[in-house]
Amino acid sequence: MNKNNLSLTVIAISLAFSFVLVSHASAANQFTNNKQGLINYLAGLPNKSDNRVISGSYVSAGGRGGIDTIQTVFDQTGIWVGILGMEYTKWNGIANYAQANPVLIDYWNNGGLVSITEHFYNPDPLYDGSKGVYGRTTYPFPAVYTPGNAIYTNFVSELDRIATGFKQLQDAGVVVIFRPLHEMNGGWFWWGSANQGDFINLWKFTYNYFTVTKGLNNIIWLYNPNYVYGALRGALYYYPGSQYVDLVGTDIYCDDPALCAGGYADLLTTNKPFILGEFGPKQNTCTSNCGYDYTRLINGIKQALPKSVGFIAWTGANFGMSINQNVLQLLNDPLVLNRGELGGGTAPPAPTPGSSTCSNLLNSSLAVPTSFAASFNWFTNAKELLMNVVCSGSTATANIGNGSNTQYIYKTGYVWQNGQWTSFNYSGSSMDSGGNWFIGSANRSLGTLDLTQKQSVLSYICDWNGTKWNCGCHDSSCTANYWNLQQFK
Repeated sequence: MNKNNLSLTVIAISLAFSFVLVSHASAANQFTNNKQGLINYLAGLPNKSDNRVISGSYVSAGGRGGIDTIQTVFDQTGIWVGILGMEYTKWNGIANYAQANPVLIDYWNNGGLVSITEHFYNPDPLYDGSKGVYGRTTYPFPAVYTPGNAIYTNFVSELDRIATGFKQLQDAGVVVIFRPLHEMNGGWFWWGSANQGDFINLWKFTYNYFTVTKGLNNIIWLYNPNYVYGALRGALYYYPGSQYVDLVGTDIYCDDPALCAGGYADLLTTNKPFILGEFGPKQNTCTSNCGYDYTRLINGIKQALPKSVGFIAWTGANFGMSINQNVLQLLNDPLVLNRGELGGGTAPPAPTPGSSTCSNLLNSSLAVPTSFAASFNWFTNAKELLMNVVCSGSTATANIGNGSNTQYIYKTGYVWQNGQWTSFNYSGSSMDSGGNWFIGSANRSLGTLDLTQKQSVLSYICDWNGTKWNCGCHDSSCTANYWNLQQFK
């Protein structure tokens, strides 16, 4: 990809737009309302020499046990793990967000990260349950993502319940790592071992339902096959495309992760951060004093999964950290990050009562202003925001890009101040060799602004489609180049 032929043109601008989106600030987690900031942080962890693998553990489904497993680990070690993993759905197939969300929000506000896994109940009303609540005896595709039938209606009803829970998290400023349709390359869930096209369509449908239909922007999407062994499909066989995925990972149930790393190398080719979405030792049934040495996990990561940015240990019989050995040594390993250590610095203070938050005023639901490029991505079905401004008190931060390594952001931006455009330089974790373009994402604190008034910021965003650059696109034809505009208030 050659950037030498890209040129920039400063555009004269007039501003007058309407209020569209609402965002809410939360308490002291430095990634509050900052999905892209968290993605960027995770992407940068493998470049560190230590403190780069975030610890995590699952707790009981639906939040019915609070932070049971994690609390026990804390009682044993004095350390809170970095990621709280949970699922909304219990064995009855109903998403119980009302009980789960207070637990998730509290953990987030205390500086932790949160992850939701969903074992979707089989939506086919004809399924007899003989293979468990998540299994199948009939093939529910393409009905599950095609309107006008009972399977679709049941599945969308479950998505609606989950989306209601995610909206509550979004209103609280919580960014959630979402791990739907996991282990799809195995045949034990109803969505597993499907025809390739059917699964990809289901993933895209689920993604678009949450992000477009429901307007959720706090989800980090984790594509998570099982580790590859035997006759299982390859880790990327069901990959839906980079625009639908933020993280990649595998599930490993194996005493020595170094011997169960199948698919890891393939997943790294996506240039997405890699995480162990589930981990547990492989051993006989055991509920206490199980004897697995959990330092084998971090040693296996060092040996065979060195770019991992985290792990989430499964809970319950056999697997949990709280019923096995040497967990303190694991959490104290120089490579491991725990709650309170995330982000590389002290979390910013919460906004004082009555302080302003801000809303992005431009997105794909509005016409793009004349002589400007869009604030969103014309070239994905989701049309996700590429310019997302978040605020704490009266301070605004512009987050630019979607993290793709085929997206470049010019180093210079502009903010409207005192009746004129004032230039500034963006920051980012990855820059091209010429030193002019940030790759995938960039950000900039815009300082203290009067958020009772409409504010404006510019960036210049280019996307490589495999044959040419699309830069500063006003529409999908991209026949002219403009500055990308976002307004906020």
